[in-house]
Amino acid sequence: MKEQFYYLNREPFKDGNRYIHTYECELKPAPLFLIKLGFFKNSNQALKEAKKYFSNASLCDKCCVKTDEFISHSFLYQYNNNSQGTL
Repeated sequence: MKEQFYYLNREPFKDGNRYIHTYECELKPAPLFLIKLGFFKNSNQALKEAKKYFSNASLCDKCCVKTDEFISHSFLYQYNNNSQGTL
């Protein structure tokens, strides 16, 4: 997987979250309102870096793919409840 460049909103959105965007994202605000996070292999790594700046950092639903690492706990919880604990 190739690395992408990620940015973090300087100002929180209406819901109180500061969203992480890729370079190509059409929802990314003007450069004045962005913090450069850098190159990462996936959005989870960018989220970890963003949390160093702001605890309310979140992934953009349009451009950031939520990988298995990010959802593993909730996925396993739901999977175990639906299948009587057998993997």
